[in-house]
Amino acid sequence: MTGPVDRNEHWQRVSRTSELNLDAETGPLMFHDATLSAGGRTITLSFDQQKQNLVESLRFRDGSSLKEVSHGKGRIFWAAYPVELAEGSDAAAGLYGYVAGRLSRRESWYSLPSSGVRSCMS
Repeated sequence: MTGPVDRNEHWQRVSRTSELNLDAETGPLMFHDATLSAGGRTITLSFDQQKQNLVESLRFRDGSSLKEVSHGKGRIFWAAYPVELAEGSDAAAGLYGYVAGRLSRRESWYSLPSSGVRSCMS
């Protein structure tokens, strides 16, 4: 997951982070540049003015920007920032590549050039 998902379909606040025992707070994304630290890699993100006015981000209390949580038989990777909404696709590709590597999956990327969307296939 990337960014906060603490709103339901009626745009009311719900506490999904606390359900996973993540100590985090949702707030407005009020900055142009951010970085994610992912396993020794630094992933740089930039958000345009419109996104700074409309989008939210998470603040993990320990100051980290990416969490990995065991859940059931799997794992959840949760980034503090909505990487898919950052300018360009490099941030999303970097994060998805990191997660794919942590899951020991071979990366296979395809792009949809007109939309700028990249997806990871396993």
